[in-house]
Amino acid sequence: MNRNLFLICGVFFFLMFILMIGSTFIAGDESFNYNSLIFLSMAILSLSQYYMFPHLKENDERSKEIKLKSIFYSNIVFAGLMVLILLILTINLISIEAVDLLKLMIALFIVISPILMILISKRT
Repeated sequence: MNRNLFLICGVFFFLMFILMIGSTFIAGDESFNYNSLIFLSMAILSLSQYYMFPHLKENDERSKEIKLKSIFYSNIVFAGLMVLILLILTINLISIEAVDLLKLMIALFIVISPILMILISKRT
């Protein structure tokens, strides 16, 4: 797979995110468009894969270690975020619909692993 394909996809998804946010504001809707979070998370995923491509291209010990650590830490971070979201909803700091909460959780799930992969690759 070509590295530039990740860059093209990342820029495309980011432009779609900007388009969705812009169309929401132009329409005069004051609520946040949670559908745009999916495009933002896909843009972050694509751009992080563009950055990580040279590190993960060769399937050596370092790349396997990066993948394993990112999966392990992403599970811990995601569980922590779930507890945090549960606490925020329990004490009524914010009120959010179930569908919007699911969109937020999916976006967080998509973003956590690649960001942790970048952080782990910097440390190893």
